[in-house]
Amino acid sequence: RLHSIFQLGIFIAFGKRNKKMATIINIETSTSVCSATLAKDGEILLNKENHEGQNHSVVLGPFVKELSEAAASRGLKVDAVAVDRKST
Repeated sequence: RLHSIFQLGIFIAFGKRNKKMATIINIETSTSVCSATLAKDGEILLNKENHEGQNHSVVLGPFVKELSEAAASRGLKVDAVAVDRKST
């Protein structure tokens, strides 16, 4: 019993510090602004935006490529891509 309580204490003391969060590329295309963001541990590392109207198909590919390259240059692996969908 003492052993399991000790393990629980170790988990409580160190669990949050060792918790790994995802590296995510977030994509927003549901408005006239196209944006893509690289985030790690809930912190924005790089943000790309285009405010020139409905030309998302032109800028989105280069945005994602730049964010992927930025992740790789930091030694990060992209865990997920999140895409906002148009609200109804």
